[in-house]
Amino acid sequence: MIAFSDMHKTGDMKDGKYFLGRRKRADGTIYEYWVNKEAFLKMKGADWFERRAKMDMNVRNRAQAKLGAPARAAQRKAHWDETREDRQAARKKRRAEAAKKIYSQRRLCPEFLDKKRKYDRERKAKQMATAEGKAKAAAANRKHYLKKTAEARAERERVRAERLEAKRLAVESRKQRMAEVREKKERERKMRPKRIFLTEEQRKERRRQEKRNYRHRRRARLAGQSGKATAGQVRAAKKKAGGLCFYCKAKVKDLTIDHITPLARGGSHTLDNIVFACHGCNSRKRDLPPHEFASRFGLLLV
Repeated sequence: MIAFSDMHKTGDMKDGKYFLGRRKRADGTIYEYWVNKEAFLKMKGADWFERRAKMDMNVRNRAQAKLGAPARAAQRKAHWDETREDRQAARKKRRAEAAKKIYSQRRLCPEFLDKKRKYDRERKAKQMATAEGKAKAAAANRKHYLKKTAEARAERERVRAERLEAKRLAVESRKQRMAEVREKKERERKMRPKRIFLTEEQRKERRRQEKRNYRHRRRARLAGQSGKATAGQVRAAKKKAGGLCFYCKAKVKDLTIDHITPLARGGSHTLDNIVFACHGCNSRKRDLPPHEFASRFGLLLV
């Protein structure tokens, strides 16, 4: 590593070494790195000098093109101005040849010749006419212009009316579809079963009954009895009971689940073996068979 005070570019050669780069230290001193050719090519690539030559040539070409752009633009403008008359003459010649070709083709048609003669006679008559004839011709031209204008206006109005009608039909169709959707949703809403909102006390009672029903099913399953009654079936049966106790026929507010043949004696938790009794009858019955319970407490089972 050799330190130099003057600045160099990457790839510059001095004393048999090639400039690799520079670094500025904290004290402000600039150190330049010089290496031999082998180390330089190893770090930059074997084709670095070829790439650098191409890059320098491209930079020079771009600079020359940038400096020569105004001169080329002025040269093109001068050439364009010099050949303007020639281009206009060539354009007129092409148009005349095209018109002559069309006219020669039409001359072979008798109908075209008749129309041309008629047009020539009318033109000469107009030229020979007086001021009154010129006024009439102007009035006829004006009438023809107004007629064309009216026809164009009528066509525009017709197109506009068609667009408005199409838009109106689209809006009506959309409204009809929306009305059908609303009617369908209303029918579906009416067909859905009404939702029953329970009070807090009713929800608590339902949870208690579900827990009791789960315990009864578990006891029956542990006892080896087949069949089970779901919570929904138990609620439906309780509603069907109408609040009457199965044993004493008293109408009470809260009924409890009771098994005719107790689970402790091999009864099953099915709807055939489930009844609803008041708290007093259910507590007195305990695990007694139904006939023994009736004879002991003087009840008549139906």
